[in-house]
Amino acid sequence: MKKILVRYALTAVLLAGCGKDADTSSSAPQPSSSPVVFGAANSVSAAAGRKSLIGNREEGKPMENGTTTLAEICTPTVGGEAIAVWGDYCRNGIPSDRAEYTTVFRDTRLVYDNNAGTNPHSAWNYRGSAQYWMNDCSYRFRAYFPATVEPISSSNVMTLSLEYQSNRAQDDLMVAYNEADTAAPSFDPTDPVELYFRHTLAALRFRFELGYGNSDTITACWLENGVRDDFAVAGILFCERRESGGRIFTVQNPPQENELDAYFRWMKGYCPEPIYDRFYKWSCTDGNGLQLETEVVNGTVNVIKSAVAYDCTKDATAEGELFTQNGGWLLILPQESSGNLQLCFQTEHGGNSTVFRVNIPKDTTTRLYENGVPKADEAGNPVYGWRAGKRYSYTVRIRKSDLQVSLAVADWNMRYSSTQIEF
Repeated sequence: MKKILVRYALTAVLLAGCGKDADTSSSAPQPSSSPVVFGAANSVSAAAGRKSLIGNREEGKPMENGTTTLAEICTPTVGGEAIAVWGDYCRNGIPSDRAEYTTVFRDTRLVYDNNAGTNPHSAWNYRGSAQYWMNDCSYRFRAYFPATVEPISSSNVMTLSLEYQSNRAQDDLMVAYNEADTAAPSFDPTDPVELYFRHTLAALRFRFELGYGNSDTITACWLENGVRDDFAVAGILFCERRESGGRIFTVQNPPQENELDAYFRWMKGYCPEPIYDRFYKWSCTDGNGLQLETEVVNGTVNVIKSAVAYDCTKDATAEGELFTQNGGWLLILPQESSGNLQLCFQTEHGGNSTVFRVNIPKDTTTRLYENGVPKADEAGNPVYGWRAGKRYSYTVRIRKSDLQVSLAVADWNMRYSSTQIEF
């Protein structure tokens, strides 16, 4: 990933705001006797839409990580995952142009002890030494999950940048941010810093249906760019709190959805550069593939059997296990839809093999935003694309003379879609 690192190294610097990092403040504040504790609020006190996708293969439901909560995912004896936290403080009363921030959380890992008792916040433990609050200081925190995604840099106290390659990883990447002021009258050092995690990726699924009395087997599928440098599978995620003194999120006063969207954005790249040929490729190595069968009763087709791309039957042996692990869902970078992305799949019937290419329609029904403002092209038309926290289920119906494509869109916490369009 040296190319993408070089490309965006300058961008991370340019995004740096006022203030500077420092190991020590010019007038060191005094430490308190209270440790900083955290609460990862993506279950009890946060919307179900921010639960993890990974793990659930039940048909028609959004993917979840088994028991769905970050606490269970981050219990070492269960999932072994961890949350990574970056955090800085600055002594209050310093002019903004002279403020010096001390970084105290440097990719600090948090895990969950599910035997800690009834207080869920006391169960989040450091993998290492605990940090204690400093008196009369303002804090800023950024966090991400899973901690296995390594940060490129923390370019300044407000910005965390993460590199993600969806052709090499299919993890539900989430980010969170919050602030604290130890001099505020309402500050209680025993209260946890609530980390409201937000999904940063979108999810795609491709279903196939057979619309006539026949029997086909799908033995491979993949995506291709119809135009060079179009659909991106790699990029840099910037999580940044742009203003100072932002609102502090609590269980009683949690963030609104527009606030969650306001502080992270993707800058897409390409690795290798450009990606033009096959990516997210799945293939079946034992010949069984995905079965497309119809039931014919008295010469009439009365049941359509369907198959889900990037999933495999129990008897099949698949290449590209990375893309089959999520029950037929692909996690992708949020981005604009151009109409040039192609779904390609290979079918076999009677010993004959055929490759089909389907252009994914430009309209995704979800409009894109930039800095909270709806995006528009030069002609003023809305710009549509795949948005973070949304799932897009495409159905390709194979008919005798053509293919029909339809799309269902929903939030990740919805079981079924209320929006469906046909192309």
